[in-house]
Amino acid sequence: MAISLPKLTTMETDSGVQYKSETRPGNPSSYGYKWFEGVIAKNRFEPEQNDLGLGAGIYVRGLLSALYGIRLNFEKSAEYFDQRGFKFSNLDPSKPFTFDSKKIAELLRTADVDTLSGYYTWDPSTITTVDNKAASPSSILASKSPSDYLKIFSNTTNTNYIKQDNAALKAFYSNDPELGQFLSDDPRLSDENFARAFIAGANPDRLQQVSKNDSSALADLKGLSIESLNADGLNLFEEDSIDLALGNSSDPALKKSRIYKVDYEFMSTVKPGSYKALGESEAEAPLEKYVYGAVGYFAVPKPGQQKRPLSPIAIKITDGSSSSIVSPKDGWSWLIAKGMLNASHYTYHEGISHLGLTHLVLESVITSMKMILPKEHPIYHLLNKHTEGTRKINHSAFNSLIQPDRAVERLVGAKLKDPANGHQNTVWGLIAQVRSSFNFKDSYLETKIAKSGLNGIPDFPYRDDGKLVWTAIHNWVSNYVNHYYDDNNTDAANNKYPVKYDQEIQNWAANLSSTTRDEGGNLVGFGTNGKIESISELTDICTMVIFTASAQHAAVNFSQKTDMIYLPATPLAGYLSPKDFLKQKPGGHTQENYMQFLPPIDVAMVQCSMLEMLGSIFHTKLGYYDDKMGAQVVPYFKDPAIVAFNKTFQEELAVVEETINERNEGSYRSEWPYLTMLPTRIPQSINI
Repeated sequence: MAISLPKLTTMETDSGVQYKSETRPGNPSSYGYKWFEGVIAKNRFEPEQNDLGLGAGIYVRGLLSALYGIRLNFEKSAEYFDQRGFKFSNLDPSKPFTFDSKKIAELLRTADVDTLSGYYTWDPSTITTVDNKAASPSSILASKSPSDYLKIFSNTTNTNYIKQDNAALKAFYSNDPELGQFLSDDPRLSDENFARAFIAGANPDRLQQVSKNDSSALADLKGLSIESLNADGLNLFEEDSIDLALGNSSDPALKKSRIYKVDYEFMSTVKPGSYKALGESEAEAPLEKYVYGAVGYFAVPKPGQQKRPLSPIAIKITDGSSSSIVSPKDGWSWLIAKGMLNASHYTYHEGISHLGLTHLVLESVITSMKMILPKEHPIYHLLNKHTEGTRKINHSAFNSLIQPDRAVERLVGAKLKDPANGHQNTVWGLIAQVRSSFNFKDSYLETKIAKSGLNGIPDFPYRDDGKLVWTAIHNWVSNYVNHYYDDNNTDAANNKYPVKYDQEIQNWAANLSSTTRDEGGNLVGFGTNGKIESISELTDICTMVIFTASAQHAAVNFSQKTDMIYLPATPLAGYLSPKDFLKQKPGGHTQENYMQFLPPIDVAMVQCSMLEMLGSIFHTKLGYYDDKMGAQVVPYFKDPAIVAFNKTFQEELAVVEETINERNEGSYRSEWPYLTMLPTRIPQSINI
């Protein structure tokens, strides 16, 4: 006969001691909620001086090395820009990039990211003047040329920014050392690379399948001819109408829609940002910059005709009252429309996909976990290494990176914040809205892919490689959780007991899922009605926490360096208003209009340097929990069974690495390999 187990029970922990599960606090003196500006769940306390543990010294040395490399690249570029009349004050020879031993020791001790970033002056207030005089916004904007953007990234200046194994890029730059060719010929501006960004770029999970019942999509696409849809020569559509491509066919092979979209039409209401020339006087008002109400449409070729997995077919641009549908046959109009869609896509990436749905999700997980779970708890021990450095880097982001007049506001095309109006129609407003509606359970990798209808894309690197990593993490967590819990146990003397009787786990779930301002973590879908009922549910939750802290963050962070530093291909803002764009019919725009759209060259330098830094710090490696003190290894797990499970996890990750490398040698990926899900490039935690 089954018996009811008491809520005060003991279990054998990894450290080999009897641990009692009961209602008691973890560390409430250092962890508790005070929602940021009343809208985003955030820890009320300052982070520990060093929350990187024993690896802080290694982390700081890696950061110093990356910053020094960026500095050298800037110095190479500065020679060219000096000839163009630009001066970069952070390259002043009288301010050499040096550290004395005392300062290095202090930085190593505190792992002070803010101070480190300050020594490498990517803060835009130090970037540029023209002819040593204050520069007006219009003079900066008007002075840019196609050669400026190309020169930053040419082999003769910034070799780190060129994928040397990409044949098309090498051919592009070797054809003309003086870079006299058109900017539009750059392979990074091709339709192929544009489409690739939505399945293997920095923001790869925003697509959604278009159904035959999507009336707005049908209205957008119905006026396009088959000739325009096949403009790139791929024969995407041999049907008589777009309707067949949406799955309205008697042929079983064509029953599923081959049309996908990324929808930023809601951004037509976002308030414009403003661009100030650095050091400008008050004589000239700042220029407006924009994100755009834009919808991008893509198609998967018919079975048997798939030269590439996805191709763009149309982009809708709207200002809220009027709109235009642009297709690949429309020349400069098409290039501008791609840039406009990207401005919204990458602004959304920085504020929401990256900050809001990785950093800020973990902010809540960490705050509740460390406030409620004692350090001896086995789930605390499992997850703790996946939290190292996150509080420190989040604190830095809240207090500097995403504040007015700092680098992110310099880049994005939207107004950053507007506290007087509740941040409505600003970047902060979008972050708060999406983070508050984020559903933890619905965001499990397989679930979100299925809900968006993305299993029909034949080669989807983020999906395909991500599933391998998710499965390896899930297997490891399952072994670990089953070692401590037994949902079928009815013996009170057995230390392995059902998850539902672990009161501290229940308190963690209740606090983290609470939507009460300044008290809970506001993480909807964490457990079931604020409870965790089973081993299966706890396993999925811990898998999601680890995946978000490691692989998901790697996917949206490190791709900033590999995929986003070349501004013409990945702008975060446009300087051509949507109303001015819509004055011309598709096909009527010129290269001059395109240059009006592109951000100024000093913004390109800020984007280049900031994203280079954020994408260069690989601290720790997924699956490897032991600390290193010089040549000494400090074991993290002590239970032989857990050590064996961890070894199996590392072996599975090695197989995943091999599989992804083989995929990257395939015909589609060979020129643009997908690197961010390689386990050796995935840190354990969000620490940059």
